[in-house]
Amino acid sequence: MVFFFQQPVPNHHNWIPDLSPAHPYGQLAFIFGIDDQPSRTPAALREVAVQKLSAFDPKVDFLCWCNAGDIFSIYLVIGILASMGIPNVQILSWHKPISREDKGRYVPVTVPLIA
Repeated sequence: MVFFFQQPVPNHHNWIPDLSPAHPYGQLAFIFGIDDQPSRTPAALREVAVQKLSAFDPKVDFLCWCNAGDIFSIYLVIGILASMGIPNVQILSWHKPISREDKGRYVPVTVPLIA
């Protein structure tokens, strides 16, 4: 499963990123919804994230930031996973298109949380 930190929030041009390049890595899920504000209500949203991450398996699941939403969602999720004793996570890193035919792609990067 691919856990996006937050469902994309449309920008001022109503643009939302195309998440389809993440599909090869699993079903897409959002830890926080479009209206959630982790930077304003982290304590209230912590339990929401804990519940959604309860089945997170670092061997097969991925995290992904789609460059849209509240960046504090990243801090909150990483802190929760570290507190769960998860030593490493796989984060999908976006690689921009290199030609007109290329849509761009996500590449997994393993990030240590606990030394």
